[in-house]
Amino acid sequence: MTRLEDDMREVKGILAQMLPMIVRIDATMPHLATKAKLEQLRYELSSQIADKPGKLYLWGVLAALLAAYAAGSAAVALIH
Repeated sequence: MTRLEDDMREVKGILAQMLPMIVRIDATMPHLATKAKLEQLRYELSSQIADKPGKLYLWGVLAALLAAYAAGSAAVALIH
């Protein structure tokens, strides 16, 4: 019985030392992102990236604008 009491005193001493650390961790946790929140942010970011036009599309739009400008310039030159 004495050994059990000694062991319990040791356990209580260790827990008393750990309590301030546990309190600090608990106070910090609300500021940390959860795994679910990170997954949600990753999904939102990937969907935003997917909605943006690709480089090939943008080069095509630029080429079409340049062609339209060239055709307009040619038409103006013919009129004058």
